[in-house]
Amino acid sequence: MVAWLNTITGTVFLPGLRKIVSEDHDRMSAAIRFGARWHTLASLALGCIFCLLSAPAAWAFGDSQLTMLFLLCGLQVPLAGLVNLAATLFAGIRRFRWSSMLKAADGVLGGVGAVAFLLVWSSATAMFWGLLLGTAGSAALAVAMMMKEYPRWRLITYAPMWNRLWYWTSVSLPGAIVLGTLLTVDMWLVKGILGNSAAPGLYAAAYALSRFPMFMVYGLGLAVFTRVSHAFHHQEFALARLVSVEALRISIMFLLPICTITIVSSSELLTFLFSSTYAGAAPALSVMMAAMVLFGLLETGLRLVSATDRPGAGLVILSVLLAAAVAVNLILIPRFGIMGAAWGSVLVFGVGAIAALALVFRYLGALPPLLSFVRCGIGSGIAFALGASWHADGSMVLIKLSGLSFAYLAALVLSRELRREDLRRIRKSIWP
Repeated sequence: MVAWLNTITGTVFLPGLRKIVSEDHDRMSAAIRFGARWHTLASLALGCIFCLLSAPAAWAFGDSQLTMLFLLCGLQVPLAGLVNLAATLFAGIRRFRWSSMLKAADGVLGGVGAVAFLLVWSSATAMFWGLLLGTAGSAALAVAMMMKEYPRWRLITYAPMWNRLWYWTSVSLPGAIVLGTLLTVDMWLVKGILGNSAAPGLYAAAYALSRFPMFMVYGLGLAVFTRVSHAFHHQEFALARLVSVEALRISIMFLLPICTITIVSSSELLTFLFSSTYAGAAPALSVMMAAMVLFGLLETGLRLVSATDRPGAGLVILSVLLAAAVAVNLILIPRFGIMGAAWGSVLVFGVGAIAALALVFRYLGALPPLLSFVRCGIGSGIAFALGASWHADGSMVLIKLSGLSFAYLAALVLSRELRREDLRRIRKSIWP
């Protein structure tokens, strides 16, 4: 429930504010003024509504002790909204280190507060109090950072602010809900269709591991969005295309080996992390990792398309994919079990990746570089061959993963796919 609240506060006005300031950094002062007033007000309203519904919600779940937990979640909403606001605006002007620092501080303060209160009072309510106080600390830091940044920008007005923000919110909010549902629908359908058998537990373990690369995908998408948005707005189409190609190249460069190394070590990883009971999920994990490569291209492609001020295209694609995912899973799971759900993800994300890349080519003239794909494929093949002949148990699994990663990077360097000039060019393309 907290995750859904964060999704809502993270998509009301914020994607539009990121787009507006990424186009022209001089709009930062206007964005801070707008966000401090209207986004904070929206977060407060949402938090108050949730607080008012805390008692009825606890009654609906049949546990009156949940009332305080729901109430604390509601109090956290406006505080988390301030953190999201500051992080979004700093990302919009490509202060990625500031944005990351703020998010990291929020995670650390919230985690430390929750653990400290849990150790002292040993209750879920105490843990939520600690989480609330940690979020309050990060919110205070966010306010201080915005107050420090505000005087550095010219005090200008931006007349289309409201119209553009309403449009982006109307697209981003349902888009975030559809995307979140798309990424979890297979797991819920597996549980609903296969019932209380061991299969849902196996699939949940594979699901958790397969989602690990998403952190890299989201981080890369945020970085290239702001750079492409700025270049496209100023009609620097060659630069927008260059950054887009590099974004797709980096996605392939990192997602392909993660997929390959996980596949060749799937049984060992599951045993190391969850025990040998979950080794049976290895085939499903292997297929789901392939699906995540396709999802990475899908997500990166949609970010690039939205940077051209066309977020609606992403909503249409995701909505179609969600309907397709439900249909495909309903057909495949009863017949093939968890492997049907895994292959369904490959099919759905594969179609989505093709559609997203087609739009990237249409609006930005960029496609994934074929030669880079071949070189990364060869490097991944070398890592796979080494991994297939290297059996590891216990902590040796970590050494195996490190060794295979080093072998892959060495292959990229030897094939001249990864060069110092490339790293320098990528940095100049993304960082101001």
